[in-house]
Amino acid sequence: MDVKELIGVTLGTCTFERIIGHGGMGAVYLAQQSRPVRTVAVKVLIPGNNTEVEQKDVFLARFRREADTIAKLEHKNILPIYEYDEAVVEQERVAYLVMPFIRGGTLRERIDDTNRSGSHFDLKLVVSYISQVADALDYAHGLGVVHRDIKPGNLLFHLDGRLLLGDFGIVRLKAMPGLTSVGIFLGTAEYASPEQISTNEIDFRSDIYSLGIILFELLTGSVPYAGPNAFAVMAKKMHDPLPSIKDSRPDLSPAIEAVVVKALAKNPADRYQSASEMAAELQAAVESGHSLRLTGDGNNIDLTVAERPWGAVSSMVATVPAPSIPPAQPARPVPPGGVASPLQQQQGQWQWPSQVQAQSPVGVLQAFPAGYAAPSYPYRPQDQLHPGRAAISADVKQYREGKRLFYGITALIALLTQFIIFIFLLSKDNTVLVVLLGMLLGCGLNFLILGAMGFTAVVRNRPVRKFVMRAVIIAIIAPVLSGAFIAYGVVSPGSPHLIAYIVLLVSNLYLMRQLGRIDAKEQVEVAPILWRPAVAGAMTGLLPLTIMMIFALPAFFVYPRNSLPWLDVLGVLFIIFIGIPTPGAMMAVWLSAKMSFATLSRSSAIAGMLMFVGAFLLGILWNVIFSSHSAIFSHLNQSWIALLIIASVLSLVGALRGMLDAWICRRFLKKK
Repeated sequence: MDVKELIGVTLGTCTFERIIGHGGMGAVYLAQQSRPVRTVAVKVLIPGNNTEVEQKDVFLARFRREADTIAKLEHKNILPIYEYDEAVVEQERVAYLVMPFIRGGTLRERIDDTNRSGSHFDLKLVVSYISQVADALDYAHGLGVVHRDIKPGNLLFHLDGRLLLGDFGIVRLKAMPGLTSVGIFLGTAEYASPEQISTNEIDFRSDIYSLGIILFELLTGSVPYAGPNAFAVMAKKMHDPLPSIKDSRPDLSPAIEAVVVKALAKNPADRYQSASEMAAELQAAVESGHSLRLTGDGNNIDLTVAERPWGAVSSMVATVPAPSIPPAQPARPVPPGGVASPLQQQQGQWQWPSQVQAQSPVGVLQAFPAGYAAPSYPYRPQDQLHPGRAAISADVKQYREGKRLFYGITALIALLTQFIIFIFLLSKDNTVLVVLLGMLLGCGLNFLILGAMGFTAVVRNRPVRKFVMRAVIIAIIAPVLSGAFIAYGVVSPGSPHLIAYIVLLVSNLYLMRQLGRIDAKEQVEVAPILWRPAVAGAMTGLLPLTIMMIFALPAFFVYPRNSLPWLDVLGVLFIIFIGIPTPGAMMAVWLSAKMSFATLSRSSAIAGMLMFVGAFLLGILWNVIFSSHSAIFSHLNQSWIALLIIASVLSLVGALRGMLDAWICRRFLKKK
């Protein structure tokens, strides 16, 4: 059975919508559950058609064991399950797990984003991540569960900032015989322990080794052992010495390196004997070297938590009300000389990661005046300071819950604009200029929807490229096709304008549908527009664009009698789109401050929009001053609404080109 065949199928109470992940033995689907009504992720076991019956039985037994294992692991840092069931689809038995749909992405994605930006994780943030995973592993190990596949891709971010350990598909239980055949390797080579590669006799210390690999990657940006294939990685791991983290991070202290070396010892007896011991020594190493650091983010805030209204900071422990569903695992007191978990719970209280990471000592915030939180030093203009919160560093991404504002606002504008387009195209008394403006307004609405798609797509952590590409294709075809109907009258007289309107209307509706698929209620990156860099970027290309505008404006007003030069107008728009100097504006924005790709894309779009508005106004001013030499001035003083429509469409063209330049820049840098 192909994994795509289950899209649209309902198993139990879950209707599958799309694939969000897949592997050799199945796939994970985004689904809508009818009772209770909620969005869920469903992991389905689908063995290949060539899989032997005995192997299918082994896979099914392992899948059932995963369900039974997770069901008894009730911990705040372990991904729970809602339901397990089996069903027959097209005469083939499938098993599936219903789990929460975690919108915050994975640690793998955070690591990749950090590497692309050329920065490193803050050390206190690394401590938080390792401590959360160690807490989950200690709990699982205490119940005799060895995960065997600890890696960043199996660590998911809850919207409240917690890391959740998932995918217990290849666990080993002390009280049960293994389901792995001799000589069969299960796991991920880069994160597997040496004993996991060489023998099936493994214990909880194998997970500690994998956690050490994650620590190495969080500190340096890469795993210690890499190769062209899994066998090369295994060979290096068995025989090569551990690379030093100081090769890529000479700023790290010897104490931190000692933690990494001990966690990644080839002999399990030489490693930490519990994950919490490793987390405690890491935190001690970071705190001991913290006073020696002269640069960096001195506040060490965790900005992976979604935005929420924090209260005033005092010298006491900062807490927020407990969640409506109490955590399953009770709090454990901090032992003398021990280390509290970064998400340590207390009765009736809950500490969020962003609060805990600024604590020194553990559990106590430094005393500051009420309503004030210390900014990072050295402070930079691109860091944002909010009352009652710490400075938001440009080095770290921040996330919040999406509200579908772009979709709602664009839908309202589209609804109101349709009435104007209808009047412009279908009124019997309209002039050629009015029909031309109606066509331009319909295309401008498509440009607006494309711009909204660009603004929303850059802050999503899921693939949306196919939705954008479909919309771009339709936005290109629709004006050409509708223009052909009006210009050449391929049907009976009187109908071409109606057909053209229907073409534009259908294209508008299709693009709105694609925007709705992108702008969903999910966790999104906070990407503020940097207005000063945007204005500075717009000024870089204002003069050459003004010259282009002076020569381009007559195309909208000067044409032979009884003809509609729609294709000429489209040609002018295309030439302007290609020739405008927005790359310089984008580079000016990029060089002004350190920012994420989402912020760069949005700020570059605003720069392109401002550049077009300024050039258009200067072009109009030129024609007003030199009216005796202009063939379009007589039209300009008759209809100012025409100027408004043209200016709006051109500004949207500038915004789209600005986002395109940012995307091209990103692709170029990734190849470099």
